[in-house]
Amino acid sequence: MIEKVYITSKQMTTFSCPKLQKSKTVNVSQYANIDKIVRVNVKCPCGHAFTSILGKRKKYSKENNMHGSYTRIVNGKQIDGGLMKVVDLSITHKASLISEGNR
Repeated sequence: MIEKVYITSKQMTTFSCPKLQKSKTVNVSQYANIDKIVRVNVKCPCGHAFTSILGKRKKYSKENNMHGSYTRIVNGKQIDGGLMKVVDLSITHKASLISEGNR
């Protein structure tokens, strides 16, 4: 699996080994101004090699795992509702959710 990692405003990114869960933050300024998808091959000190894609964003979304419920109201009437799990929360997208069924 290819993991997407993001370049920070300080031109740094953190790579995490999927095998050992160890991470290392490195300077990736040489890739910051490239306007195409950048794939980098990373090798962990444990010997495990993996590929990451460097992403650039002005605002970052945060992965979540929040459970809750929702109600859909149209013209003042409740027409739907159910349980949900919020998996992504960002300023631009507000929330991405996975419906877990109706109430």
